[in-house]
Amino acid sequence: MECDIELREYLSGNDPLQSRLKVAEKAFLIQLKLPTVQKEDVVVVWLSQLLTDKAMTLTSEDLLASWKTMQSVLGSRRLKALCAINWLCPIKSSFIEALVDIINSRAEDTVLESALDVCGILLKNPALAPLVTHSPDYCFLLCKGVIKWLLEGQTRDQDVVLATTLILEASTHIRSQSDKSVAMLLVLSHLFVPYYRLLAMHKDDERSTMQQLLKEIRDVVYKCLLQRTLVHSYAAVLGAYNAEEKFTGMSSEVEKLLVEICGVLESETVEVAQCMLSEFISEFLTEYKKIILQYPFLSLLCHMLGVSAVHSKLVLPIKYGIVVHKLKIRGLNKKRQEALLYSIFLALESAPLDWKESFEEEGKQDLSTWLQALCEKLLMSPPNTVQGFKCYEILLHIQPQPVSDLLLSRLFNLHSFSNPGTEDTAQACYSAYDDLMCEVLNTCVKLRNLPKLFSKMIEGLKEMSTKLNNLHILPESLIMYEGELLFPPRFMMDVMKAVGELGHTQMMAVWKTLVLTFTKECYNYNTFSSTGNSMSLRAMSGVAWLVGWVMRASLTLQAACVVGVTESLAEVLTQLAVNGIKPLVSIMLTLPHNNDVCGSVLSLCHTWGEVHTNLLTTDVGYSDYEDLPKVQPPKTGPATDFSYLLPFISADEWVQISARVANFGNKPTQLALIQLVIQKFSHVVRGQSVSHLRDAVACDLASLSPERQTVEACIKYLISSLDTWGTNIAPVITVHLVYILPFIQDVHLPALAKHMVAGIVEGSKSWEEYMKSGHFQEARLLHPHILAAICSSLTGSSSRKRRHSQSQEAATTPTKNHCTKLLKKISKLGPLLQKYGSEYNEESDLWEKLQECGGSLTDLTEDKSPNNREEIPSNMSRMVELLEHFPLPYLNKGMQTAVLLVTFGLLVQESRCSKEQDTPKLLNVLNLALCCNVKFRFFTKTDVSCLLRWLIQKRFSLPIVNTSQHMYNLTKAIVKTSVVATSGKESTNGHSHNTLVIQRLDHLLNTLISKLVLYNANIKDVKSLAEYITSTPQTDSDVQLFLHPAVFLLAACHMHKSTGWIAAACKWTVKHLSQWIFRHLKKMDFATFDPSTAAAILTAHTIIVLANTSDVKNKIQKNTTKSKVTAEEGKESEKPEEVEMTEATKESEKPRKWQKLLSRSSELAELCLTCGHKELEEFALAFLQTLIKHLDTLQPYLPEHLVASVWKAISQPNHKSTFSTDTTSNPPLSREPSMADSHSWLSQEPLSTKPEHTSSSSNVTSKSRYTLAPLLATAPPEDYKNLLKDLLRQTNRYNDNLPHTLGLWKLVITSMVFKANGDIKCVAMEHLIPILVELLTTPRDPTGDLSPHTLLILNTLKEAVDSSININPQARAQALTPCSTLRIYSLPLDQFSQMFVVMVNMMNSIVVRHSPVVMDRTPSVLAVIAHLATSLIAQASQEHKLDQQQIKMLVECGSQLERMVRELSLYAVRLNKVVHFTVATIVEALQLITVYPAVKSLVESVVYILLDLCNEHSLNHLLVALPTATTTLLKHLHNNYITFHRFKSSKA
Repeated sequence: MECDIELREYLSGNDPLQSRLKVAEKAFLIQLKLPTVQKEDVVVVWLSQLLTDKAMTLTSEDLLASWKTMQSVLGSRRLKALCAINWLCPIKSSFIEALVDIINSRAEDTVLESALDVCGILLKNPALAPLVTHSPDYCFLLCKGVIKWLLEGQTRDQDVVLATTLILEASTHIRSQSDKSVAMLLVLSHLFVPYYRLLAMHKDDERSTMQQLLKEIRDVVYKCLLQRTLVHSYAAVLGAYNAEEKFTGMSSEVEKLLVEICGVLESETVEVAQCMLSEFISEFLTEYKKIILQYPFLSLLCHMLGVSAVHSKLVLPIKYGIVVHKLKIRGLNKKRQEALLYSIFLALESAPLDWKESFEEEGKQDLSTWLQALCEKLLMSPPNTVQGFKCYEILLHIQPQPVSDLLLSRLFNLHSFSNPGTEDTAQACYSAYDDLMCEVLNTCVKLRNLPKLFSKMIEGLKEMSTKLNNLHILPESLIMYEGELLFPPRFMMDVMKAVGELGHTQMMAVWKTLVLTFTKECYNYNTFSSTGNSMSLRAMSGVAWLVGWVMRASLTLQAACVVGVTESLAEVLTQLAVNGIKPLVSIMLTLPHNNDVCGSVLSLCHTWGEVHTNLLTTDVGYSDYEDLPKVQPPKTGPATDFSYLLPFISADEWVQISARVANFGNKPTQLALIQLVIQKFSHVVRGQSVSHLRDAVACDLASLSPERQTVEACIKYLISSLDTWGTNIAPVITVHLVYILPFIQDVHLPALAKHMVAGIVEGSKSWEEYMKSGHFQEARLLHPHILAAICSSLTGSSSRKRRHSQSQEAATTPTKNHCTKLLKKISKLGPLLQKYGSEYNEESDLWEKLQECGGSLTDLTEDKSPNNREEIPSNMSRMVELLEHFPLPYLNKGMQTAVLLVTFGLLVQESRCSKEQDTPKLLNVLNLALCCNVKFRFFTKTDVSCLLRWLIQKRFSLPIVNTSQHMYNLTKAIVKTSVVATSGKESTNGHSHNTLVIQRLDHLLNTLISKLVLYNANIKDVKSLAEYITSTPQTDSDVQLFLHPAVFLLAACHMHKSTGWIAAACKWTVKHLSQWIFRHLKKMDFATFDPSTAAAILTAHTIIVLANTSDVKNKIQKNTTKSKVTAEEGKESEKPEEVEMTEATKESEKPRKWQKLLSRSSELAELCLTCGHKELEEFALAFLQTLIKHLDTLQPYLPEHLVASVWKAISQPNHKSTFSTDTTSNPPLSREPSMADSHSWLSQEPLSTKPEHTSSSSNVTSKSRYTLAPLLATAPPEDYKNLLKDLLRQTNRYNDNLPHTLGLWKLVITSMVFKANGDIKCVAMEHLIPILVELLTTPRDPTGDLSPHTLLILNTLKEAVDSSININPQARAQALTPCSTLRIYSLPLDQFSQMFVVMVNMMNSIVVRHSPVVMDRTPSVLAVIAHLATSLIAQASQEHKLDQQQIKMLVECGSQLERMVRELSLYAVRLNKVVHFTVATIVEALQLITVYPAVKSLVESVVYILLDLCNEHSLNHLLVALPTATTTLLKHLHNNYITFHRFKSSKA
């Protein structure tokens, strides 16, 4: 008691509160031998009073500490133990009230978080929870506070769980509440608005706790607000709101609900209001399915938003009552109104409503009528937001027929939206308008009233004539329909698709409707235009555009004669031409120019001409119509005279139209006129000879045929239009250029090329698309002129707007820059390249000019003067891109030479200006151009030595790459003794600018040096290049840079197969470079060698070995033959063999320099193998493989341990590199060994699906660059024995490197061996099989699961069993053990299938090829068959619910098992006394498991085959010994066997 008094006095004292709180916590938690009513009560009472009575006087830190202490005390194990012994916690209701107040207050987040934790602790404790949950007010207030806390952005899961717990408690109180109105008021006061706020914020939250909370709140809210007992209250209130007189006897609860809904709609955010509307309406309509409640409720909601349905059949709702005062939102803006209406309609779309049910006694009014009236009300003003347009889409889905009629009547009124919100821009609203029109079109297609759609659209255009002045009718490009137009793009595309899918009858109905309306409006305009009762001219242009668009989609009507509507079609087209187009043209020419009208008319004329000419050429009956305008033969005249093609428009009118377009036309009208010119051109050239129409004009146009005159006039007009209108008409020109180009004469090609180059410079999308298309690749006539235009553009002499004074100044100023001279010379070679490009005549003007250009390139490369450095043209990047799109690998001789001259000149000039942004592209152009198969003439036109020296110096200025990819490719080609062709198109993904330059420059150097050696005329330059390479370097670092071009030249000379003085020059070059490289090899410090240097030296030594080994072998063979002949003739020695050896030894005792250094290069190769650098390992393996191939010749000069070193490097799995290298320029190369043939079993998936095993199987055979065959075939017996011993040790270890080791075993098994190595291999195989069997049968996993390497081990065992090596039968017989013991029946199906197939194949090999094993181990063979059959039965159980693909896999397994069992017929005598036990095992498994029929039939077939092998005594014994159920099945199978199966196998 004294302790209690002292503790109470201390806690109430004046010590710092933080200290007292710590003492209180310790005092509560420490267990003392005192009554429980003392210190624990004191602490809890003091803390509750502190947080209740003195909370307002505490600072924020003290308040937080107090709540933390209370949390620690209430959540302690001490308190739980006390509650377990029925201790009454002295917490009073005042503390709970304080807890509720602080959770609903605006306290600091930390304090509020602690208070929530305290509340959660109280609810989790069964003894303390009633303190909170006994009062419904507490529960609802706490729910409201916690939801408010969550709405502030708090995301703790424990807070969500706390809110869910409180909601469940509140639900309990509601269910026990007898007065439902009280529960409804509680929900309205505390949960209604917070719930929708929480739903709007967290509706996309995927946490299960949050979704559970929202579900529980929704259940509570709607159980209270939408009770069945409130039906009459809702009916009374809603009826009063819609009554003619005031009604005061309304339910206050329902009225408060409606007022609360109105408040949410008015004051909450749009998202919250939308969530409330969509969900509340859905629940209301689902719960109350009476129309007497649905209609008033929906009508009231629309009234709140200021939208009341107005219709002649509807009584005006909501006239009286307090609705006018309380339930009307004041100042509701358009954007918010449309968003809320969208939510209402969205809920109506998914609600189960009967739209035809009447809500009046007379039965004349239903929801459908109300919805139509509402839609009519909304159409009075255009929407301003995207959701406003979506409202009409939903209404269209609900009521397609009536709403589509309303929308069609006011469709263009919706287009005039204004003042879009900041979130919904004008572009977004236009896109929504486009979507709405597409929906209207789809509805009309489904209702089959497309004619009505078009007629309504034309009526709408007529009504909206005054509002069309600011709307564009034609798109900017007639090729690509895009932009904000009167007819939206997607809608017009859908119109074309819908019309194109119509049948002939339906299409004719559409045509007649459009043409009739169009001709009628044209007549009305001529007649009533002065009175104002007609459609405006802009509206008529819109109709004309629509008619032309529909006709364009109907080009399939040329087959109209099949259905007998030819005459109607001709009548419609005649009416359109005579009564529509002709008067419209007359009207247009009498008024000021209007681009929309002119463009629409021209486009309609073009479409009419297309349809008309197509029908004339395909349908005879069409042309028989008397009044049809006939197409006349071509006549001389201007290109824009289409009177012969469209005879209803006179030539004078066409002159006026073309003049208007030329003077006032915009881009669409210009394109439309160009389309007509191209149509005229196409009509003329149809059926004419290309060569006839393309011949050069050698005489006056007057003497030519009308066809040639027309074609020439059209071509001239198109070219002159490009001069005048430029890129405006490029979209049409580039589309049709593919078939216009063959008819363009040579005199017009330069102008066309200049326009294309100018368009590329200006960034014209149409020219860029043409450049990237395959049509440009095929335009060979244009390529020479485009190259000339590129050079003109780069020199600045091709600008279309260049002043005359600037041209004179440029002409008088001498040009000192050699690059400019080069480009100007080539800019004049376009016609010559076209004429002589594919020929080679040194005396022709072309090659003389190219010789001069080559001299300019030489001057440019030799020029060192800094004064001649001009700035790079700004358009160079685009010109280089254009060069890249030339068909570079397929150029002729002249074009290849010209492109190389231009590109080399630009490359040198850009390098001189120190601006290399286009260098990778230029190098790519050069590499692609060098791939041409034409005879290479570039080196005859320029100083190749000077150019190569410049390229080497350029490579010298770039950083050193660790190993060059092209050096690796060169090594691979040398080792394979064949050159690998490359296209020069390497991937640029992930490569830096310098890396691309280095890669492409190496490729260029390699290719140029190869071509230098290949062509005999330039062989003298080879020596000078070799001398330059060896004499230029001054330091060791310089030598490293020059090693790469030295190796390139060395390889080219080695691979050049020729005779005479050319071969001598190549041999001299090889010798000269070899001596220089070997000098560097001698001085090389292996402790600090550079990777690129090592790769170059090893490649060079590989080439030298290949170049000299054949000579050494020939000399030894020649000396040996000579010694034999001498010994036979002179009889100087009794033993010719000794003379032979003596001569050979003498010859070998004179080693050359490259032989002496083999040991040093071998040492370097071994270092490369062990350094961990993957690329260097490849170079080292290539070198060592070459040595191993010629081991018989090079053995005296090689280290003794060479084979062991190579095997050691190959047999170890890949390890990480210890070099600090940049691997971005060279992708890592795989180093695993490989035989020439690769097998698929190493690439199969591992058995385990665990992540750590997914990459454990190393594919040894699929990624290797070099083969082990030479090493294994030439290894000495002792080395070969050591290799196999090492493999056996690695296999027996069973570590993570086992897949790699098994891959090596695969290579050893399939390799060819001779003599003593064969016996060694046989012994190794006899040791390998037991090791593999042990690995398979010894469990590695405590759970008993199979190892992830089981499939690999089993495949290796199969290869060993299948090998042709003469292995002891007892060793082979050990392979039967894993086939009969592995538990494959528990594996996943795909893994089971793989394992099953391997086992069956192994057994088939044993049965067919190794009969001693079957004879000695007959029980084991039958055990394997029984195990495989029962495993297949277990996998095929119908309980596994397999799909068809899985069943197919099992059927394949069963088929293979059946084929293998058939082979046992060879051993019938041996098996007939024991095979019945296998039959019993299979039948017993088949009786226990229900198997899929397809698999069961195969298993039964296996049983029948085994029954063939049984004798009668064994079968009778089997029928007696088996259990009853199994015996029944066996008898059934035996009966089928006797009836259907017996003797079938013997007949087969």
